[in-house]
Amino acid sequence: MMYLLVAESDADTRAKIKREAEKHGFVVDEAADGISALKQFRRREYDAVVLDAFLPELDGILVCRQIRKISEAPVLFLTGKSKEYERLAGFDAGADDYILKPFYPSELFARIRAILRRCLNPQKRAVLHAGGISLSPSSRTVYVDDRRVKLAPREFSLLCHLMQNPHIAFSREALLSEVWGADFEGSDRTVDTHIKTLRERLRPYGAHIKTVWGFGYKLEK
Repeated sequence: MMYLLVAESDADTRAKIKREAEKHGFVVDEAADGISALKQFRRREYDAVVLDAFLPELDGILVCRQIRKISEAPVLFLTGKSKEYERLAGFDAGADDYILKPFYPSELFARIRAILRRCLNPQKRAVLHAGGISLSPSSRTVYVDDRRVKLAPREFSLLCHLMQNPHIAFSREALLSEVWGADFEGSDRTVDTHIKTLRERLRPYGAHIKTVWGFGYKLEK
């Protein structure tokens, strides 16, 4: 049995998502505002969260930040706006994906299933190593030697993708498509910023992430 939290201010939208979720075997809990969403989240371990970016009481960005302090459950934002800085704020808070309103419930759940497949794929659950870096896809933990390193969700996904594909050079565009999603509309320099942060957090092993000049990045063991 899988549990889904739907935090959305509009009752009709919540009902539409709930009907579709139950077709896919989810048990659904609902919240109409950010404070109620956090209260619900602390009562149960959820497999995924659908989160309105502009909730009353406490907005979706702040709710997502609080969720990320205690859980790595996939979070998918719903928003009626599509400005780049607003979407980047959501990803920086820990969102796994964005979908714009109005939306098709079938598309929403196709995205949720895709995220969950990446999380649950048995071939991707083994602990990965590169130098003194250890990464567990299943528990979403990273260690440098014996020190646990906390990474933002997008940083983790980027490092995980590189470690699952060692010695393969990826263009910035390919990394954006794989880690941020094919519909991401930001600059490919977003990848450069995340790589810089990863190298700093992974010291003294950050140099395992190599720059392929004029192209992108790869991880060398």
